[in-house]
Amino acid sequence: MLSKIKELVLRDYFIDKKGITFKLIETAIEATCKEAKFEAEHEDYVVFKFDETANLFPFYSDVKKAKKMCDYIIFYRKEYKNETSVFAVICNLKSGKKDDSSEQIHAGHIFANFIFDTVKRLNPDTFDTVKLYVVKVLFHNIKTLRNKIDYRDKGIIHHEGGIIYLKSHEPFIFEQWCRKNRP
Repeated sequence: MLSKIKELVLRDYFIDKKGITFKLIETAIEATCKEAKFEAEHEDYVVFKFDETANLFPFYSDVKKAKKMCDYIIFYRKEYKNETSVFAVICNLKSGKKDDSSEQIHAGHIFANFIFDTVKRLNPDTFDTVKLYVVKVLFHNIKTLRNKIDYRDKGIIHHEGGIIYLKSHEPFIFEQWCRKNRP
């Protein structure tokens, strides 16, 4: 099923990850939030990377903020009671202020919906009953949110505007966050 998503987009936007635990790395030299950790239940996921793409939207002019995009989108298949769902995990790694993260994450949300809807249109038999759920997560170092820290379990700082905030050393656990009725 996720192979249909992978067929749609150019290979330059994928990164190969295997295993039920994996890391997504921030390569910018000045970054202080260098990685995001993930724990999955299975290996049926696809990872898109956007932060190193020189001209992600070549059809846009230089309108301020039009070319903003999250760092990663992970499409993750989830089966529950004979129902298949796809979760789009919108990820941003943030070393500085979180101010523009919500715009980047929102752009990722729109793009994930567009990719899913396009694949569903092209493959109606495969995706007829499949639903897309979007989960937004911002990984940060402690300095990023220095004045707003309210520690809770598993590194979650708060769940503001539908965005899950995780400290960079805490993993995103798919089993915990990829549920239809999550906290």
